[in-house]
Amino acid sequence: MQTIFESPYTRVTLDESRSEMCYYSTPQTADLPDDEAYQADALASAMAMKDYQVQFIITDTRDNNYPLSPDLQDWVNINISPLWHQTGVKKVGVILPQEFIASLGMTQTIEDDRAGGSVAGKPVIQYFEDYESARAWFASA
Repeated sequence: MQTIFESPYTRVTLDESRSEMCYYSTPQTADLPDDEAYQADALASAMAMKDYQVQFIITDTRDNNYPLSPDLQDWVNINISPLWHQTGVKKVGVILPQEFIASLGMTQTIEDDRAGGSVAGKPVIQYFEDYESARAWFASA
């Protein structure tokens, strides 16, 4: 496994043997000054995936401490989620954070993306409490 992107707020790793990329939010997300800083970090970390073809993504948001407003949720759906669709990702496992507000924002963002309708090539998204459950789901199909 190798780290392909790292900032104070996000770390992205690649495991080519599993065809898997993992996005980790760090506790320092509490220090993000505003939505623009969140957007810059999210876009930089998402751009790391464009150089790799993976089938599976785990997004570990358990340490996310930055609440996603409805406007920011829309921005993620317009600017980040399409990258998953365009690069051939088949499944996205989201590990939810402990804090309810952060969890609600992340869940709403993903549900908004799902509401866009079924589109060929869009990955299937599922929520989990841990990596083992997500990886078992990846292996199930």
